[in-house]
Amino acid sequence: MKYLVICPIYNEAKFVSKFILNMLNFINGDTHLLLLEDFSNDGTREILHYIQKNLSVYFKNKIFFVFNESNLGYGDNLLKGFEFGMNREYDKILTIDCDFQHLPSYINFLISLSRKYKFVTGTRYSFNSYLVSYKNYYRYLVNKKMVELLEFLYKIKISDFFCGFRIYDKNLLISIYENLVFFKSEENINFSYDFPIYLWIEILNFTDSIKEFPIPYIFWTERNFKGSNTGNLKNHYERLKIYFSKFIKYYEFRKLGGKNNEILL
Repeated sequence: MKYLVICPIYNEAKFVSKFILNMLNFINGDTHLLLLEDFSNDGTREILHYIQKNLSVYFKNKIFFVFNESNLGYGDNLLKGFEFGMNREYDKILTIDCDFQHLPSYINFLISLSRKYKFVTGTRYSFNSYLVSYKNYYRYLVNKKMVELLEFLYKIKISDFFCGFRIYDKNLLISIYENLVFFKSEENINFSYDFPIYLWIEILNFTDSIKEFPIPYIFWTERNFKGSNTGNLKNHYERLKIYFSKFIKYYEFRKLGGKNNEILL
């Protein structure tokens, strides 16, 4: 099995060097790392250029760098990473953040579970999730309502709608990629915020081979937020209304056979 770890990076000068240093423990002949630098303005870009230039020969063909010429956002970077992995000889594709809200030490747990399941996702809201930070009420509220909606429509029990620490079977990604690109073209402005909506709809239209795995609940104090600063997403209640509206819209679209509504894998 060959694995690709994808990490979108934006304004992470504080963490990026330590993150890569930690990731070196997992990079080998079978597991590679793709870093997608999203036009940072805090020095992250320069740090990554320096690291790229000074990589040892051993890591030259195992750690890949992409430097965006504009800020694309989280969802777009994941699509770029998925495309990169799908076009190469990888069997599984894993996504992680570089600010240590996802701990690299948990990567091997996800890899192990991925041998049985096509989609493994972390959960910070399990009873078995170690509480490193105090729970942010606004994040918890939005997440709670979205997982309730998911359970109501798909009869699936999960606890974390938005966690970005995940591992995908390559064939599953190939099945859903075209529709994710379609959703991006429809909702380009807020695609990064909406990405989990489209992802869950697509995942559940193609497979029920899904597993949640408890990971620590970690949110750095300075990053806690009540909502985005972008438009109506600034208010968490408005955000929830928008998420519900978009979820139902695309759920109905896919239910009626929009795009590649194929049978379960």
